[in-house]
Amino acid sequence: MKDGVVSADGWAFASSDRTTAEVILDLYQTIRDAAGEGIIIGCNTVSHLCAGVFELNRIGDDTSGNDWRRCPQMGVNRWRFGRRREGRFMGRMRIAVRITKKLPWDKRKQWLDLVARSGTPLFVSVDRSVVTPEIKEALRARR
Repeated sequence: MKDGVVSADGWAFASSDRTTAEVILDLYQTIRDAAGEGIIIGCNTVSHLCAGVFELNRIGDDTSGNDWRRCPQMGVNRWRFGRRREGRFMGRMRIAVRITKKLPWDKRKQWLDLVARSGTPLFVSVDRSVVTPEIKEALRARR
């Protein structure tokens, strides 16, 4: 931080009278108001700021379709710390599995199996161009 500026290039919010937390909370409240009675799933949101505003919150690092190392590293960490907040800040934790061209199916299959067996609600994001009969069967088996 130099001369009170946090970002390297001098970027800042339009108002210097408000904290970052206040700006983010107002953004979340605007989203909540616009959604009406819809259920909001906050993804990579600031969990303590969206508590009571969004119904669900999840951390997206566990869904990486680009870097396998992030899946077990960040996804398992998400489980470990997220389970304590279940039913307190938000509803049940959700974990996602991304199936993409960039990662081998055997790795994704391991993650899909682990999440499906955990009892945690499961989201799956699939690049349709990589779907094989084996992948279809694996997805059907975990319904």
